Amino acid sequence: MEHDQGSVPSSVAQSPAGAETRKMEGDVHTSGAPLIAPRNNCATDPEPLRNLIVNYLPPMMDESQLYQLFAQFGPIESVKIIYDKETKESRGYGFVKYVYFPSASHAMNLLNGYHIAGKRLKVAFANAEAAMESFKAMRETAVMFSYHQQLAMQNIFYHQMLLVQQQQQDAA
Repeated sequence: MEHDQGSVPSSVAQSPAGAETRKMEGDVHTSGAPLIAPRNNCATDPEPLRNLIVNYLPPMMDESQLYQLFAQFGPIESVKIIYDKETKESRGYGFVKYVYFPSASHAMNLLNGYHIAGKRLKVAFANAEAAMESFKAMRETAVMFSYHQQLAMQNIFYHQMLLVQQQQQDAA
């Protein structure tokens, strides 16, 4: 799915590159602001299914802008962009960790391939193998779910398998 920067929230597209980054954990925002998990929140979804790597970030994008882009899909536990130690410039990738797996899955499905500032984002699980193992374990417990919930889980699993296969092909 291709998107352009025109559909990005104006605060993301127009925020200055030198804007101060902020800690994404611990605060709870209200009144239309994106949701952030409180520190004492203990997420039950496995971490590998909540932690995404975002590749091909625009060089001027900061953590606040990355947060704003991804927060529309659910509460975020943390956001981190990786910077070169010597030059202090972005290395073009970062991580977004959600509180809940469905939020991460939805963000990955919609933002993988998203075009912003001349870059096409690549969004995937940060640790694809661990994510697959965690998902298989979750799938085995799906017996307790209703028929419709099982169908939804199978649909998500199918799409995640396709993304993992695409990741492996891209890496080769």
